[in-house]
Amino acid sequence: SHLFNFWNQRLTFLQRNPILQNLVDTDPIFKQNYILGVALLPMSQKRVIVFHKKKINNTMSLVESIIREGLKLNKLDGIIVGKCVDSITKYHELIQKFITDSTSLTRSDLGLFIRSFESNYPLAHYISMMNQYLTTTAPVLQQQIISQYDTFMNYIKDENLLESYKIKPMIDGKKLLNLLNLKAGPWMGQLNNNIIIWQLDNP
Repeated sequence: SHLFNFWNQRLTFLQRNPILQNLVDTDPIFKQNYILGVALLPMSQKRVIVFHKKKINNTMSLVESIIREGLKLNKLDGIIVGKCVDSITKYHELIQKFITDSTSLTRSDLGLFIRSFESNYPLAHYISMMNQYLTTTAPVLQQQIISQYDTFMNYIKDENLLESYKIKPMIDGKKLLNLLNLKAGPWMGQLNNNIIIWQLDNP
C-alpha cells in the first residue's frame, strides 16, 4: 500500500535530502504538513461536495476536507496541503519540461507558479518529489528523481525566485487609477498580473 511504502522509505528519503531533513527537524508545522501531504497523495485532484445548499462552487479538495473536517486541524493547513497535493502532476510536468529544455520556460512561468504557493513552495517541492520517488524502488532511478528536483530547485534559487511571492507591482494601483482617470474594476487584477510578469522577466 501507499502508506506502507512511504513508511518504509521515509528515512532513506530524508537522508538523501538534507534540506528537507532540516525543515522536518526544525519546523513542526512543516513536518506535520509534509507527513499529511505525502500520506494523502492518493487523494490528489479528487473533490468532495461540502456545501450542499449551493448549486455551484460547492466542492472542496478531498485532501483539504480530510484535514479540516476529518482531522479537525487548522483551516489554513488544510488549504496549503490540499493545494500542494493537488498540484503534484502539474509540478512534475514542469520539472520534466525544465529538464528537457530549460529555455522553454520563461522566468515568469516559474515565478508565477512559485507565487501560487506563497511561502509554502518548499512543501510543494518535497511532496511532489516524494510522490515520484515512491513510484520506484530502484536506487538509480530514485537518485535520478532527486537529482532532477535538486537541479530545478537550485535553478530557482540562482534566479532569486524562491521569494517571488513577495514581489509587488512596481506601479501603485491607486496612483495608476488617478493617472488614467479610471475607476477600479476587474481589469486592475489582470493589469497587476501583467506588471508582475514583466517584473519577473526583467529582474
